Amino acid sequence: MFRSFLVILIFAVSIYSSCKKRSSCNQNNYNFQTNITASPGGDSIQLQDTLWFVIDDSVQLRDMNTNTLINFSNAVNLSFVFGIRQVMSGTSVLPAADSFHYYIKKGVNIASLDPSRLREYMLQEENGKYKLQVGFIPQSKGIFRVLVENSANVYTHDIPCDKASFAIKFINADQHFYLGYNISGEGVYYFKVY
Repeated sequence: MFRSFLVILIFAVSIYSSCKKRSSCNQNNYNFQTNITASPGGDSIQLQDTLWFVIDDSVQLRDMNTNTLINFSNAVNLSFVFGIRQVMSGTSVLPAADSFHYYIKKGVNIASLDPSRLREYMLQEENGKYKLQVGFIPQSKGIFRVLVENSANVYTHDIPCDKASFAIKFINADQHFYLGYNISGEGVYYFKVY
């Protein structure tokens, strides 16, 4: 009897404490824009040249919902997935992540769920900025499309309840949509390797 009472008491205390933890978490949801550049900016590069994708954004980010500046430093899981395809025709693309070597100056490579199509990189925080600098070095010729996917459910060490989404946008770069056929958008970049 005493043992049953003790089990019920421990169960009740654990439920109460977990509920209390959840109720003290006031979650804010933010929507930020992250700018990315590609250089060199031309529509073509030579075999074995390097195409650099660079992010260099402040940790002070403007929430697109409220237009408020938010300090979102110490992000735990801020990363972007790069989907890489070779464009064969208006209706045909092939996985092409293995058609490149990669050189990372800033950021961290994360193991991909589909390495033939995807590469994922976590940004590093340095001097009040989130940074990524990764070079794509082509090993084969053709027309390629890089789709940088938005990042969601990002949280910080300081306030783990708050979540943020990061919408990617190419700036200071022509995205060369005329080389592609069926996909365009702010996170898409086309180029030719000759």
